[in-house]
Amino acid sequence: MVLNLDKKIEQGSMQMSASRPLLKITKGFRGEAVCLIVYSDKAHVEYIYPLLEQLEGVLENKGFNPKRLGDEIRSSEDYLEKLETMTENCSLGLIILDGFRPNVLFEFGYLKAKGKPVIVLQSKDALINIKTLFREISDSGLTSTQFQRLCNPKVDVSFHLSDFAGKHISKMDWKAKDTDPLHPSRVLLTEIDKKKREIIDETVRVKTKNLSKTQETELLKPIIEVVSLYYSDKTSLSAEYIQNLYSNIKDLANKKNLKPPIELYMMIVSVFEKKLVETKIISDVVSCLTHIQQINDDILHSMPLKKNEDLFAKTLMRKGTISLRLFDYSNEKERCYEAISAYKKAVKIYEGKQMKREFANGQNMIGTAYSELSDIENPLVNCEKAIQAFDESMKILTHDEFPFEYTEIQYNRCVAYLRLAQTDNKIEHFKKVVEELEKLLKLGKLLLLMYRLYGSIQSLLGSAYADLARLENKKEMYPKAFEAYEEALKYNTLQDTPAAYAEIQNNLGTHYGELARLENKSDNCKKAITAFNEALKVYTYERYPLAYASTNTNLCEVYRILAEAEDKVVNCNKAIEACKKALNREICELSPLQYAWSLSNLGSVYTTLAEVENPVDNYGKAIEAYNRALTIRKARLVPRHFAHTKKELGGVYHDLAKTTQQASDYRNAIKEYKQALNTYVKLGDKKNIDSIEESLKDLSELHKKLGIARNKNTSR
Repeated sequence: MVLNLDKKIEQGSMQMSASRPLLKITKGFRGEAVCLIVYSDKAHVEYIYPLLEQLEGVLENKGFNPKRLGDEIRSSEDYLEKLETMTENCSLGLIILDGFRPNVLFEFGYLKAKGKPVIVLQSKDALINIKTLFREISDSGLTSTQFQRLCNPKVDVSFHLSDFAGKHISKMDWKAKDTDPLHPSRVLLTEIDKKKREIIDETVRVKTKNLSKTQETELLKPIIEVVSLYYSDKTSLSAEYIQNLYSNIKDLANKKNLKPPIELYMMIVSVFEKKLVETKIISDVVSCLTHIQQINDDILHSMPLKKNEDLFAKTLMRKGTISLRLFDYSNEKERCYEAISAYKKAVKIYEGKQMKREFANGQNMIGTAYSELSDIENPLVNCEKAIQAFDESMKILTHDEFPFEYTEIQYNRCVAYLRLAQTDNKIEHFKKVVEELEKLLKLGKLLLLMYRLYGSIQSLLGSAYADLARLENKKEMYPKAFEAYEEALKYNTLQDTPAAYAEIQNNLGTHYGELARLENKSDNCKKAITAFNEALKVYTYERYPLAYASTNTNLCEVYRILAEAEDKVVNCNKAIEACKKALNREICELSPLQYAWSLSNLGSVYTTLAEVENPVDNYGKAIEAYNRALTIRKARLVPRHFAHTKKELGGVYHDLAKTTQQASDYRNAIKEYKQALNTYVKLGDKKNIDSIEESLKDLSELHKKLGIARNKNTSR
């Protein structure tokens, strides 16, 4: 998890970090087995687009590349020729009978005649829209009044399609809750499982139809193995086994001078991705992602662009998305640049081929990559670039035709705006985020729940309200944030959506910690501790090392704040224990700034503990922690972090000088304060300049007192 550490420094002595809002990152690519979707458009079935997007999500998760037949056949193309080509290359047909249009019945029949596996779905209250069969009202032979009274009959397959008799048609309810057996996703999953063997056989046939007899003889066995693994629900095989399968196919191809279908290699990539879902250890995750990226590079190097533009662009989209996933584990900005470069190349191809939907999805992923990059480099510039890319995407993926994708991109756009607001601290940007999120909520809870976005929107709204409360110093705004977070938790549970659950709990903990500085210190700190511990049920060191370190560092700080109110020694020791969990060498390698932040918080705890126990010893430990942090927080690299740590270090020496009355501690305090002051002057940070100048005045008074004390001692 990438953290915006600059935000922590701005918050002064209370260094806690909210989780960065989670973007809705689509795969950036679709599966290797085409599923043709046959349907009546919105003119005939009002709810068709939300229904299609529910079904497409299931198909993509099961490894299909869903293609809407109505979108794929352009008016300038030969309808029958295009239908024949697309049917020949598909592994599955999905027929939605709602509307019962003539073209739907014809295309359904064509798929059956070609021997393709088909799944036929029908909403339980589906109608035949007979009114739209007439070009003009006068064509119906009815008056306008009679036409308006004309009722659309319900689809009755056993009556309207007697030969099929409805035996193989599955009923669904597009408005059902996702726990309902009639929910379209559940119905479709059941039907796919029933037809798995047919789908596997058809996919093998499609992938081998262009092979020569020699190629088919040599490659049939590995192709069947890959396709079977591709459609399996669980891959218990090791990553090494999958990699060896890929290597064996490559070796066989080189030895026999064969050219396996590129889609075969892409299917192996998807098998690796199935393995990723099961993998819990970070090193294994990174290993799988690295294997996938190597295959992507092999495909791009072996495939001529001009002859394979679609596949080339698709592989570039995969490459970009894997780079983003590697960024989550490495925190290396180069990974974001790799992703942006790959996405832009793909978008250029899609633009040239007028593949509007693919172009728009590519723009969404470009926006996602820039938004991620904004957490570690040029936040203002990169957030603006992200917002621009999201805007380009939404010009094509309109709410009317693609309501789910539009809503998801708008959510991502709000995330980018929130990150922009957290960087420039402009109240109008936070207010814009709240305004845009409230617009999304007006789409309706039922629809947003269907899209699995309702909880995410509420969580983001909570973050925006909490940031406004912090910026405007209005503690009365925190309850709005907590209300939004609690609403989000109803739909993001530990069992169903652990990553989102942990994000919300970490944010709750952070903002209760902020509120503890303003009121009810003990109660709010305890609420924060409970929330952080809930987040740590998900953020284990093995699975989420950076989030684990960040949350433990947050826990450290909130225990330190609690120590100011009660049981100082006990709570400081709990804070030290939590912070030490974050100080692992691997954390330092993954994110040096994260490691330095933990050291800085450790210094704060030892400073607090020194007020009541072993002051010289604990001040010494605080100085050691801050100095270790400064080996990472260099003035030329992170000036604000450097200045903050120097200021804190000056404060420790200041307190130590009061305790020891040693001139050396006094001189060290002045030295550290002045180094911090010089940097804050360059940054133009008036608030911290004034604070340090006040501390230097206090030191001057202390020096005078120390001088008087020494003179008295000398006269004796």
